[in-house]
Amino acid sequence: GSGVCYGMMGDNLPPANEVVSLYKSNDIMRMRIYNPDQAALQALGNSGIELILGVLHQDLQGLATNASTAQQWVQSNVLNFWPSVKIKHVVVGNEINPVGSSSEFAQYVLPAIQNIYQAIRAQGLQDLIKVTTAIDMTLLGNSYPPSQSYFRTDVRSYLDPIIGYLVYANAPLLANVLPYFSYSNNPIDISLSYALFNSTNVVVWDGQYGYQNLFDAMLDAVHVAIDNTGIGYVEVVVSERGWPNS
Repeated sequence: GSGVCYGMMGDNLPPANEVVSLYKSNDIMRMRIYNPDQAALQALGNSGIELILGVLHQDLQGLATNASTAQQWVQSNVLNFWPSVKIKHVVVGNEINPVGSSSEFAQYVLPAIQNIYQAIRAQGLQDLIKVTTAIDMTLLGNSYPPSQSYFRTDVRSYLDPIIGYLVYANAPLLANVLPYFSYSNNPIDISLSYALFNSTNVVVWDGQYGYQNLFDAMLDAVHVAIDNTGIGYVEVVVSERGWPNS
């Protein structure tokens, strides 16, 4: 089933309990929040909504360098609400790029993941609550055709140990797959109908695989890039997708 990201960057936002009611009335049973907003977590209690819970980037260094900080974070934001809030994934870093504008945080992602994982594992919840990170498509050196996809050489020293951890912990990698950006960056080669799920026929053939939409092709590219590291099998969960609303 699909979920919806609950963004809080804005003014005149409805209170969290109204947002949760909106989800339920529309049968949206999965939510992602980008920080452990206490009002949102309280409103989610006994709602049945599965949650992807984010960690603030400014908290990563403390979580990475101090196991007790991670234990406190897990107590305050996970255990205090579990199991009435169905927390499914904890996302340690969103679209952190070791060679991009967020590079200052890159060194903290894996140790923060590990410290949070250990705090969750200490409660015996490691099979129910998976700790991971969310990547964007800029980490791919090539995404077309999907079968030729790979991660950029300059991000492998960052990503490979994370993928190794995910294999060990049986956790998925989260990927933000936004076809609109691919289309807007390359409108000559990419048709709008292909980007918008409107194509009724196969638009792109990649060997035996035919793609009717860009989203499927981008998602497959992430799977192939993981496979091409040779580290092991990791499931991919789409944690964001998006198109402009006008």
